[in-house]
Amino acid sequence: MSEILSYAINPELYIKTILYTVIFISTILLFGYFLPKKENKILLSKIIGLFLIFRFLSYHSYEIILGNWTVISHLPLHLCGISGILSMIVMLNYNQKIFEFLVLVGIPTAIHSILSPEFTTGIDDYKFYDFYLAHGAILLVPLFLTIVLKHKINIGSWKYTFNRILVIIFVIGLLNILIHKIFGEWSNYLFLCKAPIVDNPLLLVTDWPYYIPFLIFLGFLHMLFVYHIFKIFKRVQL
Repeated sequence: MSEILSYAINPELYIKTILYTVIFISTILLFGYFLPKKENKILLSKIIGLFLIFRFLSYHSYEIILGNWTVISHLPLHLCGISGILSMIVMLNYNQKIFEFLVLVGIPTAIHSILSPEFTTGIDDYKFYDFYLAHGAILLVPLFLTIVLKHKINIGSWKYTFNRILVIIFVIGLLNILIHKIFGEWSNYLFLCKAPIVDNPLLLVTDWPYYIPFLIFLGFLHMLFVYHIFKIFKRVQL
């Protein structure tokens, strides 16, 4: 059962979660930035990668032990889930295409998730904190690779990344159908079967299937925006 948190529901908690997430990300970035020697910075990236693997395994183990884990809702097939997996990989073994995906997709996705959270597997104390840790990490990783390790995205990388997103949408759409055929229940990965219930002013269309092309277009605009921000700060490799 999905649940949400918004300023209207609990303004104090909403502000605190955003503030603490920003402090968490900023602290690690500053620590990494001022570490002497590149070898130490790379070591820190690998430690972060290993921690993210531990978090991922801990969360799924927690859900399995409680008997909550289901194929319908717990596969990492939302954009944040995919970005979370890629974050583990890229911190342990750098890959330029993964880095660009996390910059252009992971950053805006994580920001929206933090500002308008939807707890798609329900909420309790553990899952509440894990949500912000997981999504904060998705934002942290591309910023760490950019600010601390000085990586740049390639010129025109938004084209490659957007094409990959379209492929991912198609494949996960088929997986939603397959899961329904096998288990008799619809999953909602990538929110392809039902619109998000979040309190987000940008979500102007919620009727199926019309919100799907709207979300794709909105995602495309976010991708271009992040790309041009990186270009302004000279983090695009010409």
